[in-house]
Amino acid sequence: MPLMGPMSDFAGVNRDIVVTAYQLGSGWINLFAPTAATVVAGLAIANVPYGRFFKWVMPYIVVVFASSCAILYIAA
Repeated sequence: MPLMGPMSDFAGVNRDIVVTAYQLGSGWINLFAPTAATVVAGLAIANVPYGRFFKWVMPYIVVVFASSCAILYIAA
């Protein structure tokens, strides 16, 4: 984030929007990224294969992505 602030000033975008976009993107990707420790550990404890989890969570991921895009559109 220390680099994103000056880059947003250079691009003419408010810093608030850049921080919001970063947080929304980070949260969205951590929902299903197989490298996220909490996702992998939770699936391993529950003995759920990643493929089954991904099929089940995909509609929620799409809704979160669409709402994140709407929030950023309104904010900008």
